[in-house]
Amino acid sequence: MQRLKLTVIGGGSSYSPELIKGLMELHAAHPLREIVLLDIAAGKARQDIVQSLAERMLSAKGLNVTVVSTTDPHLALAGADFVVMQFRVGGMAARAKDEHIALLHGVVGQETTGPAGFAKALRTIPVALDYAKLAKELCPEAWLINFTNPSGIITEALQSQGIKRVIGLCNVPLTLQQAVAQGLQVSAGQIRLQMTGLNHLSLVTGIEIGGKDCLAEVVSHPATEQWLLAELPGPKPDRPWVSELGVVPSPYLLYYFFHKQMLAGQRADMASGKGTRADQVARIEDELLKRYQDVELQDTPAELGKRGGAWYSHAAVQLIRALMSETPSELVLNVKNMRAQTWLPENAVLETNCLVSKIGPQPISVPAPPVVLQGLVQHVKAYEQATIQAALSEMASDMVLALSMHPLVGDWQLASALVDDYLRAHGDLIRVRRS
Repeated sequence: MQRLKLTVIGGGSSYSPELIKGLMELHAAHPLREIVLLDIAAGKARQDIVQSLAERMLSAKGLNVTVVSTTDPHLALAGADFVVMQFRVGGMAARAKDEHIALLHGVVGQETTGPAGFAKALRTIPVALDYAKLAKELCPEAWLINFTNPSGIITEALQSQGIKRVIGLCNVPLTLQQAVAQGLQVSAGQIRLQMTGLNHLSLVTGIEIGGKDCLAEVVSHPATEQWLLAELPGPKPDRPWVSELGVVPSPYLLYYFFHKQMLAGQRADMASGKGTRADQVARIEDELLKRYQDVELQDTPAELGKRGGAWYSHAAVQLIRALMSETPSELVLNVKNMRAQTWLPENAVLETNCLVSKIGPQPISVPAPPVVLQGLVQHVKAYEQATIQAALSEMASDMVLALSMHPLVGDWQLASALVDDYLRAHGDLIRVRRS
């Protein structure tokens, strides 16, 4: 049996031990020979800590798998069977700048939605493309599994430049499945969610249990709204939200439908000293790295649950298993639309149900959302494609045009001021033509 080499770009991430734990479950059916952690020089010390913990985790289970920590992308990618991308250009400090600048201009500061997600995309697309081109040369048969946010934009950017073997992955579909299962008091395996839309702008347009359509029951149930509005600061709306939408929205839609309240909540966090989510995560990661250095630690610590990203490793392992199987499995992935949703461009990457096997993912048709929600998705997709164009052209004028199109910005002057601030804050991390 072929033993696999798996490479993790962004190996120093605090998420990596969870991924290692998932790969240990994969090992029985698909043995691993080597896990290579790849990071830049500035992340090498963190990555070495992760490597040591990974070795202890594997050793505790008696698994003979080599774990390598390197800053050499050629060494890391040569002969890889799978490549997981989970890197963050500029680290958590860059994310904090993204969020703080957005808040200063009166827009929510969130890693993937709005101006902060835009700035992250500008930093990430060129670097992701460099890695993907090298992977195409050194491991042409490998699948690139992209967790790097904003996942849908990064995945589409790579595909637009001829990188075919890339799939975007997110933990939100699994989180929604688990939440619906809990609400209906059934096991998650009994539920088939039909999802469409974009990464972090996805919509559940069908719910089946044993062939029975349960969508209407779920969207009208008070517990669904209660769960989805749990993160909404301040008073809850007088009018029902989910039942009037007629679908189960991703929690990220709170930023679009309740922007003022979400913004007020973030400003309150800043005033209290709690900071943005990036500030909070930075503190959590400091704690995690201290825990990872405990030589007695042989498993992922409980503190990792504070970091977020539940079901992250499960999503990765599900996908790898499916890509190695002759029998198709149905998963929700970020892939090229083709003709699965006729109301979106064929070349657009969307988050939807796919049949996945050795031949790769094939998107399948699922119910479309209501027309009013199609309009929101189309609007954001136009912004995403303009953002990709701006990252590739490296023109500040294209950046302003793209950001002005985002529904949470929608103003040329505001977009121009945001772009200027991001270019000043990030320096060479955002590639821009100065001529």
